[in-house]
Parts: sequence; structure tokens; C-alpha cells
Amino acid sequence: MILFMNSTIRYIIVGDSETGGLPNKGKQAFYDIALCEFAFVVIDIQEMKVVEEWSTLFRPYKDNLEYNPQALEVNGLTVEQLQKSGDDLKNIYKKMVILFKKYKNPRIGAILAGHNFQPFDMPFLINMFEFCGDSIWNYVTFVEDTMKLAWYRTKEQENYKLGTCCRMEGVDLVDAHRALADTKANALLLLKYISYMRGTGEGSSVAIPRMKPSSFRETFQLV
Repeated sequence: MILFMNSTIRYIIVGDSETGGLPNKGKQAFYDIALCEFAFVVIDIQEMKVVEEWSTLFRPYKDNLEYNPQALEVNGLTVEQLQKSGDDLKNIYKKMVILFKKYKNPRIGAILAGHNFQPFDMPFLINMFEFCGDSIWNYVTFVEDTMKLAWYRTKEQENYKLGTCCRMEGVDLVDAHRALADTKANALLLLKYISYMRGTGEGSSVAIPRMKPSSFRETFQLV
């Protein structure tokens, strides 16, 4: 878990993906289920602001990838759009490495975060880097999940979907289920959570039962 209170940490790279379906025991992330889109929004947690945005579409990168019609209906993408506007996998890999190196933290490296990021998005990234002959762990050292932070923030909530969490904290989410739109909202949500941990947040615009700010802060003051 990230040392949000650590003064040496400056940058967190918030990410989100859109894919061709859901991995399962018989179908692996990236290798079988297509990676369609990825976005990163970099936040500076010393200045508490967004400093860079990046997104890309993936041209189909191997044969026999699954593009489930239901998944594409959710994100609004088409295989034809990916073929026409998507970037080459090697180019995307190189751009990600540049981004991770640019925003690495001293003695720590790059920190990634996202909503439901650890169980869903990370396997796509891990397998993508493996497919490119590299390891994402050569650049990334910590991964945080805002869904987990949301649970600690409000333990009595209808669900912990990104849209619900954003609504509870007064964060606008426009054009949901596109990678950059989701990531922009998630980055602002994470900045709110960090402000609560530091005791500087003003609280949610929605009146709901929640942990006291001091308890929430204590939970995430890590050593």
C-alpha cells in the first residue's frame, strides 16, 4: 500500500483500460481477451493537481483475439475503429515505458493506481509487457486501488463502482466506460481520498454514513 504521507512521493499514475471482454480460467487477459484502449492520468500529490494525460487505442496485435460484442457495446468501440485508429503495440509499449520513467519517484519508481485496477487492469499490463519481452515490474513498484480506498472511506454504500464513488464525492464522470474519461474522474477521486488521509478534505457533498476523517486517515498512514 502506498505511503501517501511520504514526502518523497510526488507522482501517481492513474490508469484504466477498455477491453474486448472479461478474462476467465480459459481465457487470459491480453493474450486471449483483446486490450482495446488504455489511458493514464498523472497526478502530482505534492501540488495536488493533474500534470499529464495520455491515452491510446490498440490496433489488433495478434490473431484470434476476442472482441465480445457486449463489451464493445459498453465502451462504444468497434474492431474497425481499432484497425483504423489504433496504434501499433510496440509503439504503445515504448510510450508507456517513457511515461513510467518520466514520473518515477526517487528510490521508489513509478506508482500506478486505478479503480478495480489490481484484479482487472494489471493482468492486461503485465501480460502486455511480457509479450513485448519485458516486465512491468522493471518500472512499477507499487499499485494502489481506489475501490479499496472507497471501501475504507464509506463502508455503507450501495456499491463501489467508479460512477457511484464519484457521485458520493461530488466528482463529475462524463463519457463513462471510455478509458480517458474514467481515468480523469478516477484521478480527481484519488486526489480527494488523499486529502482526507491528510486531514485536509472538506468531506463529501453527499450526506452518507462514513468513517470519521481521523479514522480514515489513521487507516492509511502506513509505515
